[in-house]
Amino acid sequence: LNEAGDVIVHDFTLNHGIEVHKGGRYSLVVWISETQAACDGSRTPWHANRAMQGDLVAQHILGMMYGQGNGAPQDDAKALDWTLRAAEGGLVNAQFSAGTMIFEGRGTEANETKALYWYAQAAMAGDASAQLILSRMYAEGVGTPMDQVKADYWYRLGSSQHGAVLMGPSRWAR
Repeated sequence: LNEAGDVIVHDFTLNHGIEVHKGGRYSLVVWISETQAACDGSRTPWHANRAMQGDLVAQHILGMMYGQGNGAPQDDAKALDWTLRAAEGGLVNAQFSAGTMIFEGRGTEANETKALYWYAQAAMAGDASAQLILSRMYAEGVGTPMDQVKADYWYRLGSSQHGAVLMGPSRWAR
């Protein structure tokens, strides 16, 4: 940082490396943007450019940015649109996010059956949290008829993964 206006920031939407050494976590991220206004407004235009070119990770990041109003105006409809693009492309994290957004009615009318579809896509790809959510949805008949055999199957898969936790719809957070 040698010049006035130089800045180093940390932004969760930027991919970055983490080094863990002797119990400490170190991260260095350098944010480079095209203009001072983009820096001041916390805008990262390259995500939109990459997303429009079909980059699934950039699409999901752009969806999160719109959903949280971080780096883009808060807009649930745009957040869901970009998240679904990434989910339809096969990005597991986006499939999980799409399930939660649709379950909670963010950017669309709440629809437990459509949410189940997206959680199932993520679960079949190995996402432990999605597997645990599917287990609960089948056990309670949420978005699908109750099915204890499927509930047990998804619970066994999800709970067998180290560090698996039930995430997802906020109404299930306790």
